[in-house]
Amino acid sequence: FYVRQSIVKPVWKLKDAAELIKGGRFDVSAEVKTVDEIGALSKTFNDMSQSLSFLFKEDMEHLHELSVLNSISTVARQSLKLEVMLDRVLNEILNLESLSLEKGGAIFLCDEDKKTLKLRVSRNFSKEHAGLCSTVPYGECLCGLCVEKGEIIVSGDSEEDKRHSRTYPDIKDHGHIILPLKSRDKMLGVLCLYLSAGIKLSDREIKTYNSIADIISVSLQNVISYEKTQQSEARLREAQRIARLGNWDWDIIKNKLRWSDEIYRIFGLTPQEFGATYEAFLNAVHPDDRDIVKSAVEEALFQNKPYSIDHRIVLPDGAERSVHEQAEVTSDESGNPIKMLGTVQDITERKQLEDALQRFNEELVEKVKERTRKLETAKEMAEA
Repeated sequence: FYVRQSIVKPVWKLKDAAELIKGGRFDVSAEVKTVDEIGALSKTFNDMSQSLSFLFKEDMEHLHELSVLNSISTVARQSLKLEVMLDRVLNEILNLESLSLEKGGAIFLCDEDKKTLKLRVSRNFSKEHAGLCSTVPYGECLCGLCVEKGEIIVSGDSEEDKRHSRTYPDIKDHGHIILPLKSRDKMLGVLCLYLSAGIKLSDREIKTYNSIADIISVSLQNVISYEKTQQSEARLREAQRIARLGNWDWDIIKNKLRWSDEIYRIFGLTPQEFGATYEAFLNAVHPDDRDIVKSAVEEALFQNKPYSIDHRIVLPDGAERSVHEQAEVTSDESGNPIKMLGTVQDITERKQLEDALQRFNEELVEKVKERTRKLETAKEMAEA
């Protein structure tokens, strides 16, 4: 009986410990009281338990990191407005309780022309502090050094670190992690986050912060590129409005026609009112001019000839306008037309002036003829 108990009881304890591990408890271990097979089994079980505990901890830390990065990535993608995106991202970072942060930080953007950082968003900066850090030259204080070196700067104590050159009254002792925001080795700015004074970040934590900076950098570059595109398109729209000139492209294969905003204004339409096909465009052409337009388009398609013509269009309210249109065809390697690009310019006023000038010239010719007739009549009467 004693022998049976000495075998069965440890086995049942191992079974109970295994059930705990199965339920997610990895801090359990089996007693190792003997050096026999049961003792060896218990020791092996404990080694396995420790390995599982380590792997579980690693997995949980990795899941935590992914959760943090996913949270920030989601927020960073929600807006293409620069200030809104930066403000939301900084809020999200500082609200993540799992990060070793004080509730303070800022995002600065680079001004390459002046070689300075400009404060764009901040949290828990006093008015004086924000004013002091509104512009930071490259190489000055921790943020300026981050830009100059292009690398992460960690500071454990703001009072002891001589690199922290910009101070202000009533500054509380704190640490920093300053992360460069870069896109293809081009500095865009820095992310400045406050740490508890004296805290030591692990390599893994620093790597997580660096991943956060990478996410912000990608979103920041996307927003900057989007804003530049919007500005360029706005300038183009304004130039087209002033010149009363619009551009279009026609995907011949799909029969999809794309107009710039100015063409819609010229035709008196909105995108919702236009069918965006070649046939819809022809419907807007004056009935008496459709054959001219169709002939020019067919020559361009089948003879690869660019065209430049004047024709009339009819607006939805029945008003007529004159336009000058020119276009050329793009073909594939086999010579088949696949796309047509062109411009439309409103020349209504020019046409009206030309017509008025022509009428004036015709009237002038008639007046000259009439005057000539009168002079000839007067001469004949005088000679008689």
